[in-house]
Amino acid sequence: MLRAITSRFARRWRRTGAHHDLGTRGEMEGERYMRERGFRVLARNAKTPRGEVDLVLEERESGMIVLVEVKTRVVEEGSAFAGERAVNRTKRRRLLGIAEHLRRANGWLERPIRIDILVVEKENSEVRIRHLADAVRGR
Repeated sequence: MLRAITSRFARRWRRTGAHHDLGTRGEMEGERYMRERGFRVLARNAKTPRGEVDLVLEERESGMIVLVEVKTRVVEEGSAFAGERAVNRTKRRRLLGIAEHLRRANGWLERPIRIDILVVEKENSEVRIRHLADAVRGR
């Protein structure tokens, strides 16, 4: 487990309602998707003083640390809002701060870290996942 996630920051938030259920299911689908592609889960819903990230993974072959923000959407006829657009400038800055915090707190100073976005789209009973690797970059 990550050293950066202390009991002070790892408390469970009460997630209620259909919106949160959809998000939780999307995160589970995203985790399954990444596992199937050779990633190892280090943490789920990792909370730090800088904020929360949905998944912290390690790429098995390269050892790269990958932070993943999962955005889940129900696709309805005529909807044109892409899930990745929900990762705005503020959220991107927060994710970069979380990555830096985790890098220092876990001694990952020499390990490459990237931030990905997974868009999980549910349309009727079909689920589609778009993986945007290295979607959030620093300066």
